[in-house]
Amino acid sequence: MYYTYAHYTADTKELFYIGKGQRRRAWQSCSRNRYWGYKVAKHGGFTVEVLAEWDTDKKALAHEKLLISIFRDIGKLVNIADEGCSSGTKRTAEQKETIRQRLLGIPRSEECKANMSRALKGRKQSTDRAAKSAAHLTFIREKQKKKILCVTSGILYGSAADASKSEGVDTSSIIKACKGILKKPGNKEWCYG
Repeated sequence: MYYTYAHYTADTKELFYIGKGQRRRAWQSCSRNRYWGYKVAKHGGFTVEVLAEWDTDKKALAHEKLLISIFRDIGKLVNIADEGCSSGTKRTAEQKETIRQRLLGIPRSEECKANMSRALKGRKQSTDRAAKSAAHLTFIREKQKKKILCVTSGILYGSAADASKSEGVDTSSIIKACKGILKKPGNKEWCYG
């Protein structure tokens, strides 16, 4: 079962997005364009209204396209394209170019691009800023590493890679075991420490 839906701002109940989907798509906030995200953040969330149900993806897509064309003239929709993505429909070159232009924002002439390029060439990043960037990346990488406990041996490792080297078990298998996907890779029990 497919459907078309509308998103409204949580505070003012203003229509700002038309879409089509199936299952839980209307209530998801992932894989939305940046304008959708700005609108939701500004108004403290969104509400959903299912507008119509359809037996095929093609019918839902046609209805979505019609609704976008109607409501785009009436109000400010954050839809980038005139129709959404469909698993069975490929975008035309014209649709792709329209989306590209909207994502890029203001179109720049070749002369403007050349001037911007010339202005930035030869510019060096300050050593202070470069050092801060490197330190921040190191911090992020360290934070992302999760400690791994080999329950069988009782040894706590700093990362899955460290555990893999020491215990002779594939890194991805250890991670999958910690997530509960695999039972006992290498005949050992694993969990996050």
